Parts: sequence; C-alpha cells; structure tokens
Amino acid sequence: MCFGAENAIATNDMIEKNITTEPVIIDSTGNVLSFSCLEQNGKVRLYYYFNGQLGTIYDLPIGGSTITATRVNGKQSYILEKPQSLSVKEPVFESSREEITPMSYIYVGSVNYNFSPKLACSPYCQVNNETVSSSKSYIQNCYAGSPAANVVATISSTLIDYGLSTTVSPSAAASILTAMIGYCGGEIVNGLLSKAFQDTYYCRTASTTTQTRMNGSNINTITGIYYGFEKWATCHGYSGDKSEYTSSGITPRNWYSASSAQTYWTGAFSNTPFPGVSYVG
Repeated sequence: MCFGAENAIATNDMIEKNITTEPVIIDSTGNVLSFSCLEQNGKVRLYYYFNGQLGTIYDLPIGGSTITATRVNGKQSYILEKPQSLSVKEPVFESSREEITPMSYIYVGSVNYNFSPKLACSPYCQVNNETVSSSKSYIQNCYAGSPAANVVATISSTLIDYGLSTTVSPSAAASILTAMIGYCGGEIVNGLLSKAFQDTYYCRTASTTTQTRMNGSNINTITGIYYGFEKWATCHGYSGDKSEYTSSGITPRNWYSASSAQTYWTGAFSNTPFPGVSYVG
C-alpha cells in the first residue's frame, strides 16, 4: 500500500504546485504546521509541512492498522500504530459509578445432538447462565510528547476509516487536535505536544458462568461448568466516538454456536466422537 520513499520525494514538486495548504496549526513559538492530502488509486497520502517546507509524508491505510511515515530529509521511514478500526456498535454506558449486578442461573436453551452410535442415543444439553456485570469509567492518555504531525496523521486515518472525505480530513484532524490541546491547557512547542490530552472510556464487563446438563436415554445426567468474559468500552472523546467489544470463553452471545456445542460434548464425552448438532433452541 505504501509508496516508496524515492517516489515520495519525486512527487514533491507536483504536490507543491497542485495542492494548496493552509496554516492549520501555529505553535507557541510561531511555527506554522500545515497539511495537504492526495488520494490515488484508493491510497491516501498526507503531506506535512513545517513553516512551508515539506517534512514528512504519511501513507494512510484504509481499514489498516499501521501508518508509514517517511521523512523527506534523509528518506528515513518509521511506522505509526493506530487504533484498530472499531465498528462494533454497543449500548453506551455513561455512568462513572462502579456498579455490580449479580444474577442467578437462568435457563437459556438446549443443544440437541445427532445420534451417537457409541452411546446408542441422541443426547441433548440443557444450558444455564449466571452473569455478574459491572460498569465503571477510566481515563486514557493519548499521544503524550508526540509530534503534532503524527497525531494529525493518526486522527486523519481514523476519520478516513469513518468515511470522512479525504479532501478535508487533515484540516478536520488538525482542528480536533487544536481543540484537544486548548481544552487541556497544553500547547505545541516546535511541533511537539507539551501535554497529553485524555479520553474518557465508559466500560462495562460481564463475567458469565455457564452450567450444562447433558442428558440422554442411555446416559445419566452429566453436568459441566464453563466460564466466559465480555467487555464493552465506549468513548466520546477528543479522538472521536469509539466503541469496542471483546470476549472470551462461552457467553450468552455464543452459548449456541457450533464450537460451544462441541465444547459441551467434549466435556461430557471426551472419548466419544462428536456427532454434530441437530437442533438448537
């Protein structure tokens, strides 16, 4: 996806002739930071100018996780890691109080298996969940001591992923950055942020214990216990609105999946071939 460094330098003249940059950030010592953006063949390149001189060229991924930065002087390149694209939309929990809500086991459904020749029956598994939820908020510092251009590149890439037009994303990102710095009482000194800005995340977690009861005409009831964890985090902050969801183990969202059904089977009949699932409900 990245243009080569030599190609980046070769296109310098074309960029300076055909794209007009506007001063979007002026730091506390009077230096002017400006940006321009070019899109070619679905690839986005951001040009950073320090006092009118092209200093760094950023290759912004669309839907990717890394940004390649190439310094014009010396052709040195380095990689910026940006946050993963966050597309999961979850409810917003905007309480700063930590809350814990216990629940007792509830029946959620059953998994019916195909006929097992070894067991001479078609077992079925009753699934019950017990979930304990909690919610709280936490603060995360962003870009402490980073060059302002790197921050603009990261924010621009995120805005592009959100669908904002590439022709306005550098200015929009720079405006966001300026607002962040002003809100926190910081400043830019020679192109560097003198103080980190912060995002507030509202987080909800849920720990689930799943109890299973395997039954069949030729077997006694076999119980099993399995654990799962879910986390929702939402942010309405300086770097934009973000939502993320992570999970592990067996949860109320996946208790009925094919992999969960096989886990129940293996837990009950470790030496018996898995016959497959006939019905879940």
